[in-house]
Amino acid sequence: METLDRKHLNHLEIQRLLEAAKIDRHGHRDRALILLMCRHGPRVSEACGLKLAQVDLEARQLPVHHLKNGLSTTHPLQPDEVHALRRWLTRGPYQVILTCS
Repeated sequence: METLDRKHLNHLEIQRLLEAAKIDRHGHRDRALILLMCRHGPRVSEACGLKLAQVDLEARQLPVHHLKNGLSTTHPLQPDEVHALRRWLTRGPYQVILTCS
């Protein structure tokens, strides 16, 4: 068995996750979340605090508020991320990206 010292997913592993997300009834939401989490690297607590109203799909910008170091940045959204978010948003009126308990 291969021992992994890395702490990230490679491209093939991300693609497998995206494919697996299609199976679930929340596939559009899950695909959008996987893309955002893998590409922009927010911690779970930061992703939980993200509100859809903060995401600017027209300007293709995602605010990332880092809680641990207090540094906030704005990341450009890639076309497939915008497409995934729009597909998910056509499913209903959502206010938060991810609900955490």
